Amino acid sequence: MSWVLLRTPFYRKSGIPSVWLLAIFILKILAGGFYGYFFTKMPDYAQNADTWRIHFAGIEENKWLLRDPIGFAADLVNNRYTNDTGILGTQNSLLNDLKDVLMVKLAAVLDLFSGGRYYVNLIFFEYLTLFGQVALGIAWAKIFKMSTANWLVPLVCLWPSVLFWGSGFHRDGLLLHATGWIAASVYFFHSSNKKFWLLAGIFIHLLLVFMLRNYAVVMLAAGFAAGFIYKQWPKKRKILMPAFAAAAAILFIGSGHWFAGPDLLQAISHRRDEFLTLKGASLITTEHLQPTPQGFLLLLPQSLQHALLRPWIWEANKLTYFPAAIENCLFILLSAMCIIKVAKKQWQPMQPFEIAAIVIAIGFILIIGYTVPFLTAIVRYKSLMWPFLLPVLAYHSGLLQHFCIIKKE
Repeated sequence: MSWVLLRTPFYRKSGIPSVWLLAIFILKILAGGFYGYFFTKMPDYAQNADTWRIHFAGIEENKWLLRDPIGFAADLVNNRYTNDTGILGTQNSLLNDLKDVLMVKLAAVLDLFSGGRYYVNLIFFEYLTLFGQVALGIAWAKIFKMSTANWLVPLVCLWPSVLFWGSGFHRDGLLLHATGWIAASVYFFHSSNKKFWLLAGIFIHLLLVFMLRNYAVVMLAAGFAAGFIYKQWPKKRKILMPAFAAAAAILFIGSGHWFAGPDLLQAISHRRDEFLTLKGASLITTEHLQPTPQGFLLLLPQSLQHALLRPWIWEANKLTYFPAAIENCLFILLSAMCIIKVAKKQWQPMQPFEIAAIVIAIGFILIIGYTVPFLTAIVRYKSLMWPFLLPVLAYHSGLLQHFCIIKKE
C-alpha cells in the first residue's frame, strides 16, 4: 500500500521535496543497520536477539516457500494447538504467535530478493514501512494548516526512539507504518474521491495491527470514536467527552466482572507477571498488580510515572538510555509550555483528530505503565505513541509556529 502515497493528491500538495523523503529513507536504513549491529553484541544473539532470530528463521522458511508456497502461506492460519488460549492468551495461542510468524514469513519472502542477507533485507523493509509515518506527518501538517509538511514529517519519523525502534527489522516498524497509514486515511477520507481504496487500505492495515499487537486496534477504535463524538456534537462536548471517558473506564474495569466477556484486568496482570519472569539489566522495581479495580487504581500513579517519565535523566548512566531520558525531558518541557498557555488563556481549540490522537496515546501510556517493567522495553513500546502525541504538544506549546508558516484562512 505504501506506493499509493506517491500517487495521491495530498502528497503532491504537501510541499515535501523528494530529496527530503530520500534523506529520511537513508537515515532509516542507517538506523536499521545500527539496530542490527547493536543486537549482535548480545550473547548468543542468533537466539536471544529477536531481529536476528527472525532473520535466521526466515532463511529456513525461505526453503519451505520455494518447496511448497501454498503450505507456507497456509501456515498463517493453521491452528497449532489442541486447546488454543484465544485472543488474550500469551502462550499456546495462534494469534499471539502471529506477531513472530508474520515477521519470519516476511523475512523469507525478502530473502528471495536478497539471497538471505540481513542488511539487504533492511532496504526493502525500510521502504515498506516508511510511508505510513510520512502520511501521518502530512496529515498533521494539514490539521495545523502548515504551508508545508517539511517539519511535521521529520518530527514524526525522526524522533530518536521512533527512528531507532521503528527502523529495526522487527514488528515495531510495521506497526508504526500501519497505525500512521490508518490515522492518515481516516483524516483524508472525507475529502478523498477514492474512498473505496482508502477503506480497503484501512481494513488491511487494521488486520495487520490486530495480528501484530491486538490491543492497539482497541486504542485506535477508541481514539477515532472520541474524535467522531467531539466533531459531531460540538455544543455538548463538555458533557459528552467526560461521559465517554467514564464509559471507557467502566467498560475496562468491568470486563469479566460486571460484563460478560474477556477479563482484561486479569489478562493485563498476567502479562505483567510474564514480563517479570524475563531477565534484563533494565528491570525496575514495581509493586504487584492485583487484577481488581482497586489494584489498578492504586497502581495508576506508579504506572503513569513509569510510562511517561522513565528513564529519568539521572538513570541515563548507560549511553543507550541517554536519548530516551532527553526525550522525556523534552516531553516535560513541552507539557509545561502547554500548561502555561492554558493558564494564560492562550490555548487554541483542539480539533477532532487531535482528540483522537490524545486518546490513542493515553491508551498506549496506560498499557505500557501497567505491563512493562523494563526501561528498554518502555522506550521501545513508547515509540508507537510519540507520532500521535508529539505533534499536539509541539503545536500547542507554540514551538512549531516558530519554524513553520501557517496558512491564512
